[in-house]
Amino acid sequence: MGQTTLIIALIIFVITTIFSWIILKNYNKKQIGKKMSKQWNSKLYLWQGIIFSSTGLTFLIMYLLKWTKILSF
Repeated sequence: MGQTTLIIALIIFVITTIFSWIILKNYNKKQIGKKMSKQWNSKLYLWQGIIFSSTGLTFLIMYLLKWTKILSF
């Protein structure tokens, strides 16, 4: 695996993480309330879910890039 592939994977991971956070932060506040969303345990579960989903989306995007032969590794 080349260095450029790792850089592309990290860029995709950061973009999907930011995109997921933007979408889920407001949803989280609506679901559990503003006061509860400021507690650390709620933030921990939110970030854990964001990181898991971003990792999955990164693998999916990398697989699609390899499958379409845009990226080779």
